[in-house]
Amino acid sequence: MRLLPTHALTLLAALCGAGAAHAQSYNVFGTVTAEASSRIAPVPAYQMNPASVLRQDDPLALQPNPLAVSASAGPGVANAKFIGSVGVLKAYASTSFPYAYNAANEVVNDGYASAQVDGSFVDHILVTGAGLSLLTPVTYSVVFTIAGTTSSQGGYATAGARLSDVDRGTYAAPLNWDSRSNAPGSFTVSINTFVGDTLRLSGQLTAWAYSTSNSPTLSSGEADFYNSAHFHLTPSIAGLNTTGASGYNYLASAVPEPATAWLLGLGVAGLIGHRRRYSTSLSR
Repeated sequence: MRLLPTHALTLLAALCGAGAAHAQSYNVFGTVTAEASSRIAPVPAYQMNPASVLRQDDPLALQPNPLAVSASAGPGVANAKFIGSVGVLKAYASTSFPYAYNAANEVVNDGYASAQVDGSFVDHILVTGAGLSLLTPVTYSVVFTIAGTTSSQGGYATAGARLSDVDRGTYAAPLNWDSRSNAPGSFTVSINTFVGDTLRLSGQLTAWAYSTSNSPTLSSGEADFYNSAHFHLTPSIAGLNTTGASGYNYLASAVPEPATAWLLGLGVAGLIGHRRRYSTSLSR
């Protein structure tokens, strides 16, 4: 796997520095890279296209933040896409590069294509509510749900969730998911905390695809996780706060994800408009 581009590392450094300086901060970060190289004469070709987005303490972190790039060189093609907001990360990577040899065992292709998508978010949640007094012991669980597919060899994905108590320096066991050893599904990790403390929640998703002319089984690669990952919080006592510093409510049944909420809003507005037009026609 290739290292992140310099501009992406600069943004990531800024993200980490800002997070350390502001305990109640939130952010969403994404970077995509598509790369293709063809070494067949007489016209060797190479192309790499990166893109990044960082929403630090920005209300736009609550909205879908899309990125999409592609690269091509000779017969090689790579595509990388990302959509991210606090609580929701989506990634897609695909590549193709034909096998080096034709039916006559002649070298007709030489090169590779790769695509990588990295996304993450961070938020902070104040433990309060339910009429409980300060220092009452409670438990919070983060429920991480992921759905997607990968090609057998040319694609894979990793994801994870972290939950910690920033006031006490305690951490829940890290939740790490890998498509090569785990099936998609829902996973949970919990932390014991106290009313009045602040929790730090973070999520991560990476998708990667690779193709090369050197292997007939690596002529194409795909990691399709464009329907995930979703992160939710479940407190041990109903009524405890599940809304982060971002304003996003992590309770599983609280709100639909931003894109869905926007579409539902359009539907409600359409119904209201239709009813008004219908009422007007009856009064004529």
